[in-house]
Order: sequence, then structure tokens, then C-alpha cells
Amino acid sequence: MLDDPDVVERYGFIPTGGAEGLSVFVREYATVIYPPEAVKTTAGETGDLTNPNAPGVLSPVYPNEGLEETLLAFLGDATLADLDTSAIISTIDLITGYTTLFVQEGVSHDC
Repeated sequence: MLDDPDVVERYGFIPTGGAEGLSVFVREYATVIYPPEAVKTTAGETGDLTNPNAPGVLSPVYPNEGLEETLLAFLGDATLADLDTSAIISTIDLITGYTTLFVQEGVSHDC
């Protein structure tokens, strides 16, 4: 995505794997990831904590399809093992409420 000629023309050369690349990624694909028309407002106002059925309270605000498609386009078959930097990704299981951490140490020990 970062080597797309249109993206390079708008933002210049951006190395992969960094915060700047992620920022461009979100700017380019935000409406695909978070389409405004996909917000389900029939159950109430988004984020209304007085209504557990409101989007963003006990359920996602947006459907997963846009995010999944966009991440696949951006990351392809990359895994945490492909990172050239250390990363910790925190997730929460909405069923159990437990936090799961995915940790990748990207520092090479081959000195």
C-alpha cells in the first residue's frame, strides 16, 4: 500500500513498519474500515452507556468486514514474527472479559 504511486505522490516515500506508515494507512482507508453508513443506530445512540444495546457498549460500533479486508490488503500474510521492532498487542475477549497480550521481541540476538 505504501508503494502505491498515488500514495507516494501524496505522502512521499514512507518506510514500512512504522507509525508514519500506519498513519497514512488510516488516512487512506478510514472510510473502508469505518464506513459511516455501517453504524447501527437503530439500537440507540452510539456509546450511550445507559443503553447496553447501543453500538459501542456491548457490541462493536462497526462490522469487522471492512477492518479485515483493509488489514489483509495492508499486511497480507505478515505475522508478528515478521516485525523488525518489538511490539505488544493487547486484546480483550468480549465473552470472558480476560485480556490477552501478544508479544513480539523484534530485536535480533544474532550478534
